Amino acid sequence: MGNGRDWEFYLFVVVPAIIAFLTAVIFVGRWLRKHFRKPAASFTLPPIPPGVDPQELAVKLRGLADYVDGLPTASEEQKRNLFTKARAEQEKHHHNTAIDLFKSCLSLESSAKEKAALHLQMGNSYLHLGEPGHALAAYQFVLSKARQCGEIDAEGAALGNMGLVYADQGKLDKALTHYHQALDIHRKIGNPLGEAQDLGNIGLVYHRKGELDKALTHHHQALDIDRKIGNPLGEAQDLGNIGLVYHRKGELDKALTHYHQALDIDRKIGNPVGEAQDLGNIGLVYHRKGELDKALTHYHQALDIHRKIENPLGEAQGLGNMGIAYHRKGELDKALTHHQQALDIYRKIGNPLGEASALNNMGLVYADQGKLDKALTHYHQALDIHRKIGNPLGEAQGLGNIGLVYHRKGELDKALTHHHQALDIDRKIGNPLGEASALNNMGLVYADQGELDKALTHYQQALDIDRKIGNPHGEASALNNMGLVYANQGKLDKALTHHQQALDIDRKIGNPRGEAQGLGNIGLVYHRKGELDKALTHYHQALDIHRKIGNPLGEAQGLGNMGLVYDLKGELDKALTHYQQALDIDRKIGNPVGEAEALGNMGFVLTQKKMVSKARDCLRVSYELYLKLGAFPDSLAKVKKALDELGEG
Repeated sequence: MGNGRDWEFYLFVVVPAIIAFLTAVIFVGRWLRKHFRKPAASFTLPPIPPGVDPQELAVKLRGLADYVDGLPTASEEQKRNLFTKARAEQEKHHHNTAIDLFKSCLSLESSAKEKAALHLQMGNSYLHLGEPGHALAAYQFVLSKARQCGEIDAEGAALGNMGLVYADQGKLDKALTHYHQALDIHRKIGNPLGEAQDLGNIGLVYHRKGELDKALTHHHQALDIDRKIGNPLGEAQDLGNIGLVYHRKGELDKALTHYHQALDIDRKIGNPVGEAQDLGNIGLVYHRKGELDKALTHYHQALDIHRKIENPLGEAQGLGNMGIAYHRKGELDKALTHHQQALDIYRKIGNPLGEASALNNMGLVYADQGKLDKALTHYHQALDIHRKIGNPLGEAQGLGNIGLVYHRKGELDKALTHHHQALDIDRKIGNPLGEASALNNMGLVYADQGELDKALTHYQQALDIDRKIGNPHGEASALNNMGLVYANQGKLDKALTHHQQALDIDRKIGNPRGEAQGLGNIGLVYHRKGELDKALTHYHQALDIHRKIGNPLGEAQGLGNMGLVYDLKGELDKALTHYQQALDIDRKIGNPVGEAEALGNMGFVLTQKKMVSKARDCLRVSYELYLKLGAFPDSLAKVKKALDELGEG
């Protein structure tokens, strides 16, 4: 159990809605602080579709297939007018109103082809609203009618859109089957636009499966077709998707190049939705680089566009991305404000998937504040929504998040149960990224239970998957966690090797936060080896990075770790100075967990200095904070014991 210290979990997640995806997934480990914490674990959670990159990912989905039969020019004036009004409402993103108007059309006498067209439009609106179950039912109706009356265009449209639903649900093999069937039809009837669309969507599935070379091949094929037929909108989408692959590979400069090319095209053709998405994608690259102010600038630009064109879905997504950026900057109140605004919009427009996303993000902030019961409440609300709308990928993520909270509360059996449930779902739907995440999280629990061999087995399984699917962030995470186990086993040279491998990966892919974590973990090993000057050197390097990228939470952690070294060196005044600096930051950013920890460490040092009154004051406040948090029983017990020894129970 590593001296019974508590684990800290710091995760920041933005979850996309269905269309115009802007997705960020970030996970960061907490480091050791004396008396309270083990070395930092890297840990992951299952992503929401289509977030396939465990660090940050923007997904530019090919458009939904359209099929209108002859409805725009129908001879019946009432039907024609209703359909025209419904399409106008779709353009304004008023999808509930559009669905009602399409239903009114259906109440009139209609042919089988017209019914197929109306159901396809309803399915598209349901998908925009984040209701994949209703969308799938509509598309299945279209498919049945199209095959009955031999309407091959409608059949191809239905198959392609059904593929989108299955992809969104994480059923990737089913999605591929439907995309390939649609592709065969579009090639057979000579529809290059549909062919390019299908190739793009197939590429996205291979991206999700970690088969990045296949993904690039399909996106390039789509790009060639769109350029050949003069389809700049499709060209921009293809460039964005190619950027995604490079984003996933960690080749961020290549990703930026392709995103900027897409942005130039979208601006040239006057496509504000695409422009906003491109800006969001560029923001996500800067987010991943740790350049959070640049990221926020691009998110703001995207948000302004979404508001200008009255796109509430894009507005909510933009607010969510800004929330995650503020979370990562340690500005937790701002993060909550933005996630709450996103939640309000999702509820107003009736988008349950977005609602679950915002609830999840708010839960992450509450968890970071140590408000674990509030976090659980929000995670359970999100989980209920995912189960209700039939989204197994979201269900797996919710179970993983709940498991992390139980882990943090010290309820390790409950944590394992939830991670096992998440793992079962991810394996069932063929989601290797989520599978690796669940295995990694289970390894953390086993490590905390002292079952280090089991922990290593699970980390190795996660590492094998991450290497197979080309997930460098997950690979670095698993290597770091294996290093922590080897350190706990006293195999310090092995630990150093694994932490160094993780550090090399994070530097290669341009992940400064991961680099800082790796440096911190290497510092911890030298700390344990008694090579305190080397430990300080690595802590200083990590601290410099956290300050450079504007990460106050990491800065406070680094200062705390440096305080530990000075404490061990007997330089108690320096230790107090660093703990005080950490305390000031934790109070400024509203981090009660860090505050309790810093005060506890200060109390221990003040006790050594025989400054009993000041020691009592620090330990008493620390004790009260831990009581209020309702977690970290080991830390609470240590503070209580220290108070008792000072004559205050």
